[in-house]
Amino acid sequence: MSNPAVADVRDMAITHADFLRLLACLQPGIPPTQARRSDGALRLEYPWEGHPITILLGAELAASMGALSLTRTRVELDYGTLGAVQCERFRERFDRCFQRGGG
Repeated sequence: MSNPAVADVRDMAITHADFLRLLACLQPGIPPTQARRSDGALRLEYPWEGHPITILLGAELAASMGALSLTRTRVELDYGTLGAVQCERFRERFDRCFQRGGG
């Protein structure tokens, strides 16, 4: 059962393939289980410190800003039964793995 107090929703400029590639840096050698949905979303179960985290990648959408086009993906992170300290460790590691230039 999900705990809404420990969930994040993010809008990220990333494809599903790039997300999976970068997710591998969290815990090298520990891949998530994957299930593709008919609406184009991708559901991942990722183990973290003995607890599963559910990650839902929404369908890849194109966002245009003038001549520039980016792929946008809604990312929902459900921490389930993780405690506050475990959530914070995951968020810090996740943010480092997915950080791009400029900060």
